[in-house]
Amino acid sequence: MPRWRSTIPRGSASIPTSSDSPVRGRGSLDLRGPVRGSSDPPASPRKASYREQQELLALPGRIASLESEQLRLQAAVAAPAFYKEPAETIARTLTRLEAIEQELLGALTRWDELDSLTKR
Repeated sequence: MPRWRSTIPRGSASIPTSSDSPVRGRGSLDLRGPVRGSSDPPASPRKASYREQQELLALPGRIASLESEQLRLQAAVAAPAFYKEPAETIARTLTRLEAIEQELLGALTRWDELDSLTKR
């Protein structure tokens, strides 16, 4: 007889009732306790590398140049004479304005990521 069976006296084992079951009703789970083995350990914090530190130092200048170009283009688009120019010039200017917005968003996001690495 297996060893674990010898520790339980015959006839004392009971079948779990609905009140003992972790499942309560149809489709609901009992979430009273933590689930073991389902969560990953938290990622260990890391420091910014030298290259990332250099990138962080260069980002404010890059952001400033993008913002100044954006202001210049917005002023050009706001001018009444802008729409009298050839369609190709208008399209190129508006496309560049949209590209600057995306570049600015990417630069600001990257700045936030790198800044959070140096704060650790």
